[in-house]
Amino acid sequence: MSTIDIPVRYYKDYPGGYDYGYETLPLPLSECAFLLVDVDGTAANPVTEGHIAPALEAGRQVGLRVAYVHNDLRLVSDPGNIVGEFWGKTKYAEGR
Repeated sequence: MSTIDIPVRYYKDYPGGYDYGYETLPLPLSECAFLLVDVDGTAANPVTEGHIAPALEAGRQVGLRVAYVHNDLRLVSDPGNIVGEFWGKTKYAEGR
């Protein structure tokens, strides 16, 4: 089974700890995804082109699933938008 090794830093928030711990977390590639959030700009962006695009290409080359998320609540009022339907449930007792 292929894995992806993720370097992890965490804070030890307990007496005698109060410091950072470091580990490598091996995750099964079949259980992972490359999640892109709000990378849909219209103009070229140096961060997108120089960092996100190469990482995305590397993920695709090893067979990592890719998921795109657009975080724009202005669109939730569109008729039939499932996000809008559930967002309303979080704001009103009767779940409008």
